[in-house]
Amino acid sequence: MKRFLFLLCFCALGLGLSAQKKLNFGAGIQILDFDYFGFQGKAMYNYNESLDFGGTFTFYLDDVVDFGIDLDAHYKLLTISDNFNFRPMAGINILRASFMGNGDTDLGLNVGAMFDFVIDSYRIYAEPKLIITEGTPLVISAGILF
Repeated sequence: MKRFLFLLCFCALGLGLSAQKKLNFGAGIQILDFDYFGFQGKAMYNYNESLDFGGTFTFYLDDVVDFGIDLDAHYKLLTISDNFNFRPMAGINILRASFMGNGDTDLGLNVGAMFDFVIDSYRIYAEPKLIITEGTPLVISAGILF
C-alpha cells in the first residue's frame, strides 16, 4: 500500500509541474525481462528540436527488484507522420535488487528507441531498450507524458 501511495504522490506532483512547455511529466508501466513489473514516473526535457533528455524512476512490484533509475538522451531521427516520431536513445541505468536481506546496485548502459504519438499536448510513448549489464535484460516501457 505504501508503494502505491508513493507512486500516486509522484504522479500527482508531475501533473502539477507540467505547465512548462519544454518540460513534460508523465507516468507509465515497465516490464523488465518479462519477469518483473513496475510503475514509473518520467520527466522529459526538450533541449532543442532534435534532442530530448529524460529521467525515469521505476518502482517494481517484486521482492527481488526494488527500483530502477534511467537517465537518457533521445534523438529525434525520423518523423513517420505529423504526430508519430521515432527516437533512438542511449543512457545510463541504475538498478537496485535485493534477495534475502542482501542488496546490490548495478550500473548499466541503455540502448533502445522511443516511439511517441502526439495528441494535442499529450505524448503517448512506447520504449523498448536493452540494458547492457550482466545478463543484458530487455525492458519495455509504455505510458503518457503531459
